[in-house]
Amino acid sequence: MSYTYTFRIPEKPFPKERPRAATPGARMYTPKRTRVYEKNVGKYAAFAGCPTFSGLVAVEINSYWSNKVYGDLDNVQKAILDGLNRVAWPDDEQVAQTHIRRILGATRSYSTVKISEIGSDRAFEFEIPERPHPKGRPRAAGGNGVVFTPTKTIEYEKRVADYARQQGAPHFGDDATLCVRILAHHSSHKYGDLDNVQKAILDGLNGTLWGDDKQVGEIYSRRILGAPKPFSIVSVTAIEQPYADPLFTSV
Repeated sequence: MSYTYTFRIPEKPFPKERPRAATPGARMYTPKRTRVYEKNVGKYAAFAGCPTFSGLVAVEINSYWSNKVYGDLDNVQKAILDGLNRVAWPDDEQVAQTHIRRILGATRSYSTVKISEIGSDRAFEFEIPERPHPKGRPRAAGGNGVVFTPTKTIEYEKRVADYARQQGAPHFGDDATLCVRILAHHSSHKYGDLDNVQKAILDGLNGTLWGDDKQVGEIYSRRILGAPKPFSIVSVTAIEQPYADPLFTSV
């Protein structure tokens, strides 16, 4: 079974409609258009070979619209999740994390859905219990043209690897494609560039979680201020390497 799976819903995103009653006091029912759309979502997933996940999952939905006539984004998500019941999972109560995005200006309307298993041996999360440290700029030693990484950066990157190993870091292999999410918590308003914080963490994990950080194909980093103490949370998940769909790529 694939631990991360992506498929396409090649029709206009449809927001789930409110349940209705045929007469006052009668039993509520789901409108026909919603039932048809949800059934189609399940068919598209099954046709694409979507596996049935048994554990907790994270779901990411990109909702593409060719015009500015659209419904509530949370109702679009609800229709897709309900449509995947008994296909991608027995029940959408297994969905522990969601991320949905509306994208306007597409040449045609459609949605993409990515499902990732949480808590498997293809995912790892750990904490760096100290202030996020931006990678220092390489420096020159004298006038011989030789550059070196500052000592503070070298020591921080070494500690990043140590924290990962202490918390049970797996090695994902040298051929895996990985998604890395970094939440950098700061206790003050003194911080460096977020991309340099990210770089120090990725370089520090070379040789521990992966062979080289060129294997990281997807990155999400976020700075969070006002924490009682500074620390970072790093989540790593093995993913499928995405490729452009020729049917939706302009030439």
